[in-house]
Amino acid sequence: MTPSTFNLSRAMRRGVALSISFATLVAPGWVAAETIGGGTITTPAVGPAPAYAVDGSGFALVKNWDFGTSATSTVRDMATMNTHFQYHDQHGLDANPGYGASMVAPNAATAISGQPIEGVDTTSPVRAFFPETLRTYLVPLNGATLLDPYLLNTGSGAFQPRWTLSGGGTRLEQDVLWETRVRYVVPRYFWFALWTDGDSWDEGAEYDLIESFGYDNAAIRGGNNFDGRYWHSSVVGGSSVTNYHVNWANGMTANGIPAYLAPVYNPTEWHVWTWLYRKDNTYAAFVDGVQVQSGTIHWTFGGGATDRPVNMSFHFDGTWGSRKPETRNDFTLPASELAGKYYEWDYSRVYLRTEPVKDNTDTTGITITAGTSAWVANSTPTGYVGTNYLHDNNTDKGIKSVRYTPTLSESGTYNVYMRWPSGGSGRAASVPVDIVKADGTTTTVPVNQTVNGGTWNLLGTYALSKRNASVTIRTTGTRGTVIADAVRFTPIANEVIVDNSRLSSSDKTGTWVHSRSTPGFHGYNYVHDNNDGKGSATATFTPDLPVAGTYNVYARWTASESRSNNVPYRITSKAGSAVVYRNQRVNGGAWQLLGTYPFNAGTGGNVVISNAGTSGHVVADAVRFELVRP
Repeated sequence: MTPSTFNLSRAMRRGVALSISFATLVAPGWVAAETIGGGTITTPAVGPAPAYAVDGSGFALVKNWDFGTSATSTVRDMATMNTHFQYHDQHGLDANPGYGASMVAPNAATAISGQPIEGVDTTSPVRAFFPETLRTYLVPLNGATLLDPYLLNTGSGAFQPRWTLSGGGTRLEQDVLWETRVRYVVPRYFWFALWTDGDSWDEGAEYDLIESFGYDNAAIRGGNNFDGRYWHSSVVGGSSVTNYHVNWANGMTANGIPAYLAPVYNPTEWHVWTWLYRKDNTYAAFVDGVQVQSGTIHWTFGGGATDRPVNMSFHFDGTWGSRKPETRNDFTLPASELAGKYYEWDYSRVYLRTEPVKDNTDTTGITITAGTSAWVANSTPTGYVGTNYLHDNNTDKGIKSVRYTPTLSESGTYNVYMRWPSGGSGRAASVPVDIVKADGTTTTVPVNQTVNGGTWNLLGTYALSKRNASVTIRTTGTRGTVIADAVRFTPIANEVIVDNSRLSSSDKTGTWVHSRSTPGFHGYNYVHDNNDGKGSATATFTPDLPVAGTYNVYARWTASESRSNNVPYRITSKAGSAVVYRNQRVNGGAWQLLGTYPFNAGTGGNVVISNAGTSGHVVADAVRFELVRP
């Protein structure tokens, strides 16, 4: 495989949208373009966008740990690994107390006191780089032939970044998206976890994106460990819509995800795990782009809204064994069973998103026009953004204006908000506010500043371009004082994908069979009608659309000669219902346009896939709604 072919295939496998000329593709500079990043929006990384648009746009890649020896990777060897990662947690422990495997340090320079060291306490590799991945192995320590969690005679290649985030949620004032692509071979009594915690801990900042423990030992010796074919995702110090920590076995099935078993859901295959933590302290967890949990958490010491903020640290744990009562895996195991057992890491990326807010005190992006008398800065009453706000002193009407020009990370659809201080006496009741949209046209919104002070007020939803977006507050035709304080731009999702895994029993009629046998599906599987019960099977895909507007509607299927060539799709939109037919024998593994339709916001529209009048297997995989214009 040539270097250009290799890099292209790797990018396509990860879902990266590429538009690259052949000359660029083979240029030496292109293959080394990705970077690790400095950890902030002002020092971002170079690399792909999130694999799944789970919460709209506007995310900046700030950490890009892309493992492998290829030129496109950012962490290619142990020297780089040692620079950016440590082999103990941020509390100075080389393993989590009570669990059966210790983290192994690569050398004495990276070890803490008493920690096992690769090549000293081990005879087999603990970490090894491959062209596109890093493998971390489970190994016996000091020649042990019988592994015992109580003896801590097993080593793991678990690791943790040296970099942390300063707080989270409202304390960070940024949305965090953490995405990791990983697979693992399952030894008995394994423990696999992706989790984040704080530098101080007291019933507060911890979130386990995935945590799964071995085989069910309860029937063997009275322990209460749960079956490792399932997983749990838990939050400590917050609330959860689905509390996996209480009932792990329902962790996947309660959300429509089949059991942790091949071929329906095979953990030895690659999967993308995503955690979204918003600055309003809400969070959501996703598996292959499908939401499986949501809730709230305050990233503080103690977990309270006003408690001391703590750092956010990311853990990559592929380990074994546990003697803790709640995760009982305290059985001995012959060391030979660890041969060839490893966790394989493709990449892990952290993205940050800050809603662009332009305040009157900003040094850039603010254009103030005044007449013979200037705008007046004031700091009473309260409810403004920053240190003060401006008002026109009710003079020079039609001459004064303030234009806000945001720095948008990308063109897209935004909710535009405006703020003014509390109080309303003497204010103008119809302030003209001009919003320049992506097509260059301007929409003027009359704003009543006599009410709703001290909060963000929605002006509307607009398609904006990062090249020419602006909001201008004018005084033309106003009676009363005009306020110019701050404007906020909140990106919203430009697309909503409904996967078959999110369909409840009430969304389906007839019999549908889960399958992964034909590649090209969205998420981790698709369903088909088994070429049976013709006319009885329907699957209804209902999106929750963020805004009213015109949407391109796409469907996806896996293609085969055994498929039907006339599958009916009924699209119900604001315009009514329309039926289109698609040939599922061809064009599999890609989004296929069904048409363009107007939809209201919310869940009023849907797409129904039916097997009525078909001959051959009918596939129901996923439906995508792409916002064309609001």
